[in-house]
Amino acid sequence: MIAELQNAVRPVIRIASEVTHGIGRLSLTGSILVIAILTLFIAPAPANGQTTPEAPSLCIEETGDCDSPGSPPVPVSAASKKWNPGHYLKPQGNHAQSDTKKYLSSISSQLAKVDDSPEIRGAIVAYAWGVLEPNLGNYDWAPVREHLDYLSARGKKLIVSINVKCFGTNCTNLAPSDLTSEVFVTERASPTSIIKIWEARNMDLYIALWQAFAAEFDGNPALEMVLGAESTPSLQGGSPANYTKGAYATELKRMYSAQAAAFGTTNVIANVNFLGGEVSGLIEYAYQVGAGRGLPDVFDSNGSFVFRGECAGNDCAVRDYRGLVPHIGVVSTPTLSGKHGAATGSPAGVLAYGAANKFTHYVWVSNESGEDSWSSIIDAIENTNPNAHTACPTAYTKGCK
Repeated sequence: MIAELQNAVRPVIRIASEVTHGIGRLSLTGSILVIAILTLFIAPAPANGQTTPEAPSLCIEETGDCDSPGSPPVPVSAASKKWNPGHYLKPQGNHAQSDTKKYLSSISSQLAKVDDSPEIRGAIVAYAWGVLEPNLGNYDWAPVREHLDYLSARGKKLIVSINVKCFGTNCTNLAPSDLTSEVFVTERASPTSIIKIWEARNMDLYIALWQAFAAEFDGNPALEMVLGAESTPSLQGGSPANYTKGAYATELKRMYSAQAAAFGTTNVIANVNFLGGEVSGLIEYAYQVGAGRGLPDVFDSNGSFVFRGECAGNDCAVRDYRGLVPHIGVVSTPTLSGKHGAATGSPAGVLAYGAANKFTHYVWVSNESGEDSWSSIIDAIENTNPNAHTACPTAYTKGCK
């Protein structure tokens, strides 16, 4: 009963605050009277006692009409952004495996797929934190330079993901050698390893990596986009005692802000799919600092609903973000196999889904045969408008180049 009363009073207090802000400072008695009057108009709780999110009141960007009290204005980018939307290849492999040379060699050979495909704008390559920073403060940019040079020579672009998570048991190079004690491993048959970036001291180090990376590569015209840790820590099977969703969300927001400040011309992406009760805050915060949104699988996650202006679980959107910021989706093999439903069970289905959700960058994972083979993906792209929703995002007030 107390919780229901609190939930009922909160919006009233917010409205009263707006009213009093508009008419000037009221006395305590006057403020209480305003609250009392407004309380009369509260709708009763559902008869079954269940609470459901209210339908979102979305911002109208053109007029500035927005039901988000105190919301900052649309972010202004420091400079025009590199803008090469379209279709990208994602080479497969375990980025944190013990044999780094084997992984990087495999990536290099897979990049050859882009050579004869004019529809493909470039590739995304995932690097483990420990590969690019073998020990803290000692950076190894050679793998990134190699892939940038290869793609640039062919008129292609590179998207970079620096990962703090690894699935399976071969995750030796996930973290710098002097940070391995900060890796948490879940207790299950197929474990997940993740660096504990919900702790501020570890996020500080991860941010330092991104800042060093930006200083080295932001000016490279072949670097299109960067993605940091995703919002799902994949802690099924048990989480450490010091982990909370709120703490993780706080640190992810710090990362978005630091990345946006460090990369003046490169697109920054907040990788948001799930984090119960925190998704809407993550997406709105990323928008306010000038970051777009990405997802590791193309299907309707909580982040997908919120991104397009809907409610999902405990999260309701502030606005419909489609067309405002970059939107990138990774089309992984399970998606094409129908794992997440028939709607995205084929390349054509993925393209239709992406068109509806205004994807600006598609990232494709392919197999050797079947409907998710590289030739089938290329055929689907050729038979569909490959230039849909590639306009410069409206949040980029300095424009795109």
